[in-house]
Amino acid sequence: MGGIFQQQRDLDKAVNIFLRVSHFYTALKNSDSLVGSLRSLQSELKQHEKFEEAHKIIQLWIQVAKYFQDRRSLVIGLHCLGGVLEKLRRFEEAVAAFQEEIEIAKALGDQRQQAIGLNCLGGVLQQLGRFEEAVAAFQEEIEIAKALDDLNSQVIGLNRLGGVFQQLGRFEEAVAAFQEEIEIAQALDDLNSQVIGLNRLGGVFQQLGRFDEAVVAFQDCKNIYEDLDESQSLAIVLHTIGQLLKRQRKWPQAEQILRQSYDLCVKLKDDKGQAMLLNTLGQVLQKQNGDEKFKQALMHFRASIKLGQALNDPKHLAQVHTAMGQAFLKRGRDQEALVELRHAFTHDVGLNNEEGLKIILPNLTYALVKLNRRNEALEYCDISLKGNPDNLYFLSFRNRLVKRRAFKSGIIKTLKNNQKYGFRYGFIRSHDGSSDIYFREGFVEVDGLMRGTQVDVEIRENPKGLYANNLWILPS
Repeated sequence: MGGIFQQQRDLDKAVNIFLRVSHFYTALKNSDSLVGSLRSLQSELKQHEKFEEAHKIIQLWIQVAKYFQDRRSLVIGLHCLGGVLEKLRRFEEAVAAFQEEIEIAKALGDQRQQAIGLNCLGGVLQQLGRFEEAVAAFQEEIEIAKALDDLNSQVIGLNRLGGVFQQLGRFEEAVAAFQEEIEIAQALDDLNSQVIGLNRLGGVFQQLGRFDEAVVAFQDCKNIYEDLDESQSLAIVLHTIGQLLKRQRKWPQAEQILRQSYDLCVKLKDDKGQAMLLNTLGQVLQKQNGDEKFKQALMHFRASIKLGQALNDPKHLAQVHTAMGQAFLKRGRDQEALVELRHAFTHDVGLNNEEGLKIILPNLTYALVKLNRRNEALEYCDISLKGNPDNLYFLSFRNRLVKRRAFKSGIIKTLKNNQKYGFRYGFIRSHDGSSDIYFREGFVEVDGLMRGTQVDVEIRENPKGLYANNLWILPS
């Protein structure tokens, strides 16, 4: 009867029938027919995202398999149980199910099922933040896959292992895992797995500050996407390459790549992608010398804003108005900067976007202080604090403003690269003859800086001396 309701797609009645007659299974000679029906029903329930009902049916399946001592059916049932518990976010129970599956598969000498269970166990442990245990699970899975000469499983395991290493900050081990994954995928001529591994590898190189290697990895992705004729993915990876070239201050190359990405987004009628790329292009263009490039930058920012308004995307609008305001500030066009930064501030306040406000507030208050409107600058600090009263950054920022925070003008004296950690740092010689001021990338914006660049700098002091809390390039 339950099977009939299942064929009629009345899954709720099918579940009720099976659960009502569940105690009769002891009268059966074997479990094959009942388990087959239960397995089919739980699969269909999962397809319809009825995970609670699927959980009940799988529990009955496991109960039947245990009664008939059918360990092969039991190991599959436990695997399905772990998957459903994971969907229900009952992670500790999922761990127990996968561990029992692995134990039974090992006793049966079923290495393939053992590897499958280990892969799923590692994934749940990763979600629980039990990363070292996840590493152990994935490493054991990979060893089994190697023993079975199962290259496809090795690729999957190495990808997941690399991801955990990345989360742990063990980046060199992550690089090794992703590189091995890519090599095996190349041997299999598996372009999809290659591109997944290359994307992950490029991401790790970015985190390490090894931007040249990241560009190479993403360019390999680009070539594969071109072979696969995947225009959407190609547009995304081109944008990523453009952003990396921007980080390296390779402005003409970045502009060229970003325009390719933009043209693809136009072809795909991807308004969101176009809006993002117009903003990035505006940032790249305004970094290049000349009034014509700056005019082009403003044109791109305005086109990006127009698309953002059509998409009703306040987060994007905040980002573009911020970038445009910063561009005006660097040109000494403070009134125009103020207009854009106010727009950005309004959007981020509406979103209660703390990270966005942390970027806007120093620029907005700097513009207001330059225009002798310090009280208005304090009002913006108070508005920021209204939505985030315990935010230490906003509290500290307001206190510094009240105390008439120290601004100095100066010139970039030195600019160096920290090769190990991938950031730039240096010292500013103050025009008033006081001590040199230390600055470093990550705390201040360093794009466009070189020896001799004139800057305004907001300074703070620690036991080691003066350091830059914010920095603005003065128009030449």
